Amino acid sequence: MTRDAEIAEQEQKLEEARREVAHLTVKGLDHTLSLQKREAYYTLERLARAEVALRVKALRQLRSPLPPF
Repeated sequence: MTRDAEIAEQEQKLEEARREVAHLTVKGLDHTLSLQKREAYYTLERLARAEVALRVKALRQLRSPLPPF
């Protein structure tokens, strides 16, 4: 896999994780759900946000120039 292909794949995974955060945020705001379910969605949202943060770091690392050899 080339570096550009790897970057493109990681960008796609980052976008998917961001969509998951948005989805879980909306689900957690649904007041028709029980408190227990809303808390579960909030926990899942926090995990998804952590995934986004890690994917951003990974992309930053991939995009940085390669060290000279």
